[in-house]
Amino acid sequence: MRAFVLMRQYALNFQELALKIQELEKTYDKTFDDVFDVLNH
Repeated sequence: MRAFVLMRQYALNFQELALKIQELEKTYDKTFDDVFDVLNH
């Protein structure tokens, strides 16, 4: 039973981590787009 509880906790933590990574990727993608725009003009 404990194994399932731990697996659920890991799954929830993994989902939270995945969302944070996606947010960071969006932020950095926007930043890099701005940098490339400046370099290309």
